Amino acid sequence: SSTLSQTCEANDNQFMRNISPGGTLGSYTTLTTNAVALTPTSRLTVASDLGYRKYWGPGTEGVSQTESDWIGIAAHYVTWGKNHDDQEFLDGSFRQSSTVVAVLGDLGLLTNAHGDIDRTSLRGGFQRSLSALDTISFSVGSTLTTYDPPSSGTQFTDSIATGSWKHRVDPLTTISLTSQLEWLNYDTQPSADL
Repeated sequence: SSTLSQTCEANDNQFMRNISPGGTLGSYTTLTTNAVALTPTSRLTVASDLGYRKYWGPGTEGVSQTESDWIGIAAHYVTWGKNHDDQEFLDGSFRQSSTVVAVLGDLGLLTNAHGDIDRTSLRGGFQRSLSALDTISFSVGSTLTTYDPPSSGTQFTDSIATGSWKHRVDPLTTISLTSQLEWLNYDTQPSADL
């Protein structure tokens, strides 16, 4: 399946400045596609989106980038055995977006940086039923964030491992324990790890 959408927005302070120089008209065009492949013991889902945004008006005064595009693709593969709760999965994704738009959306700050932010992720894991009441799961994943041009930001890798145990006490109550380990590695000289 696929959809094409066009949205127009009028905003009196689009870029969230202390003193807005005036209103802004924004135009957003998005094309999305989704595909699913299914077998008796597995499912593959692929979703993608492609978009373009443009801003006009006095509110864009002093903004370094008034138009941008983005692209994203994500895939999820899951397989199971006779017990549908026993699963293995693998996820992969790539997203490229404007640095200006990403910083504005994530932090609410206007920046003069140019270029794109690229995020590439890979994650996999499993879930197992130990009994009718107990389930364990484990997943590990990593996301690489890069900038184009490289001077726009510091490349880093964010890796996470998560393990959990769930115990169903009754049909309305479940107890769960989760443990997570995260490692951030910044591509700096000298190398910075958290």
